Amino acid sequence: MNPRLYSLTISMIPRYSTGTVCQRLTNFLRLAAIQEQAIESTRAMLPFRGPPVLQGLRHVRLEFEPDAKDELGSLDSETDDLDSEALLEQGTEAFSFFSESAWGTSSSPARSRVKTQTAVAAGAEAADTKDQGPFTTEEKIDGYPFNKARDEQVSFTTNAGGDHNQPSKLVSVWVGSGIISPENPPAVNEYTRNVCDAANRGGVCPATPCHVAAGVPAGSFIFERAWDSIMLPAATAEVRLPTKAELRGMQDVVARIKAFRLESRRQYAALDAGRRNVSGHEYWRGRLELVLPQGRVHSSDYWR
Repeated sequence: MNPRLYSLTISMIPRYSTGTVCQRLTNFLRLAAIQEQAIESTRAMLPFRGPPVLQGLRHVRLEFEPDAKDELGSLDSETDDLDSEALLEQGTEAFSFFSESAWGTSSSPARSRVKTQTAVAAGAEAADTKDQGPFTTEEKIDGYPFNKARDEQVSFTTNAGGDHNQPSKLVSVWVGSGIISPENPPAVNEYTRNVCDAANRGGVCPATPCHVAAGVPAGSFIFERAWDSIMLPAATAEVRLPTKAELRGMQDVVARIKAFRLESRRQYAALDAGRRNVSGHEYWRGRLELVLPQGRVHSSDYWR
């Protein structure tokens, strides 16, 4: 972590998660505690009139999204099955207070048909996924910019800082070898695919240590837009909505963070006073602020 960063705000954090968000936030707080202990150890080794030491991260503000349970209500008594065909059939029937369907229960054949079709589709999807597996062959891209590349570099005209009032400059940008291979890092393969799109060939930036760790040659320039597009889902990717059972199994991120803070503080308090600034605990003594917005249902604008 950068010790020059004093305050940090993270916004649009989901209130509930399957566990990934909770783990990453708690790991971030662990890193903040490690940085704090390293700074304290460095300050203790310096003389009284030695050079000043950076304070490091001292304030974290976590801004959460509204609680989805305010809009969805309780999911404890709901089931995952929805008989849409039965609902349509009920709409065609004439309404009567004295009909037998209004007072009795009966099984609908549409429900069994929906369950059968769902099971068949799930089995076919699982078979297709099993047959595909991870790719093991190489794929060579012969189009632009790889047909004009020299030593995996292409010439690109850019303006300093993105300011068009500045004079243009010709720089060499790394685009990769043009070969999609399982031996390449996954980020390099995705970057190689993305630079084929002209919309992604923009925003030239120097390779950072994070880019180098992912497979980019040190000291080179890359197309920042093509690299950032790695995180975007593919155009053909199917977005699957979570089921009610998965929603019921999600964890409250705020509760997990509070539990982690209480446990880490308990371990911190159990240590001797001389060891608290060295190691042996995961408690960060900075200011942690949790911002919980008011739910839409409880807002005054909702009832206008």
